[in-house]
Amino acid sequence: MASAKSFKLDYDAAGDVLYIVQCREVATRGVEDSTEIVWRYAENGDLLSATVVGFRERWNVQRRPLAKKIADHFDIPVAEAYEVVMDAFARP
Repeated sequence: MASAKSFKLDYDAAGDVLYIVQCREVATRGVEDSTEIVWRYAENGDLLSATVVGFRERWNVQRRPLAKKIADHFDIPVAEAYEVVMDAFARP
């Protein structure tokens, strides 16, 4: 299980895209869900990263639901995922 501190965050303000990276390994598969989050997986099925399209526009008033999605996919507690979300929103 990962912790909130193990994620690298990068925010592209021009595109309103948040990148959440747990591991720099090369992804072999990406799956976009209905909320425009692309989940990237290693060949062995491990989740490596997530790309959140429309981060501020879509999730600004839905921070807890986003944290829940992150927690469920990365297998971390919701409280830790919420820290990741709040850290991302604190970025310019």
